[in-house]
Amino acid sequence: MTKIAGRIYKTQPMIRTQALARRHKYAIGQTVTLLKVAGPRLPRKLEEINTNEFEITRLLPEQGPDFLYRVKNQSTAQERVVSESEISLKN
Repeated sequence: MTKIAGRIYKTQPMIRTQALARRHKYAIGQTVTLLKVAGPRLPRKLEEINTNEFEITRLLPEQGPDFLYRVKNQSTAQERVVSESEISLKN
């Protein structure tokens, strides 16, 4: 119950939204690998040079069921945006 200006009001229990809020699974600076996804293949020479190791450079907001991340390829300096379901920790 809350008393405001001499009147007593019945209050609803507060839900802790921060406790229920989802958080990013990965952090800035972590090295992750991209999971194989269906799509066009790179030419063989580029595929050999291009590794799937990326460093997380920025945490982006949630879009749909997944959080988004800005990642940078460590060997080619390529940057891209990926969803949380497309990456895993480097083994």
